[in-house]
Amino acid sequence: MDSKVYALLVCMLVLGCNTSTDIDMQTRPLLNTEWTLALFNIDGYYTTPPENQKFTIQFHNDSTCSGQNNCNTWFAEYDHKGPDSLTIYKTASTEIYCGKNSWDQTFLKLLRTTTTYKTHLNTLWLYQGKTLFFEFKSDE
Repeated sequence: MDSKVYALLVCMLVLGCNTSTDIDMQTRPLLNTEWTLALFNIDGYYTTPPENQKFTIQFHNDSTCSGQNNCNTWFAEYDHKGPDSLTIYKTASTEIYCGKNSWDQTFLKLLRTTTTYKTHLNTLWLYQGKTLFFEFKSDE
């Protein structure tokens, strides 16, 4: 499926799930679930990550999170102060050169802009304000 069509369908789904009468949005636990990046907002365009690059995130009970950003391992701290509030900060990663087309640094930069999140079934969405930046999927 074309990534632009997929992105449009995802945005329509997400925007349609904003009312308080919807199904419980927290159906998949945020903590201790490995989430794999499925959709990425780069400069206002939604795209899937390159097949040879993997990006993951996992939130831990001690207010840290970690994952894979292409050929590197990353870690950070987070605050989760409200039902959908999420701030990720103090990001750091190993410093292996992943190639000039790697999204590894862009991924970390955008993670630090996260202000809110939603989950539904096996999907995690991270936002800056009302703008969707990441969609992750979980196989668990």
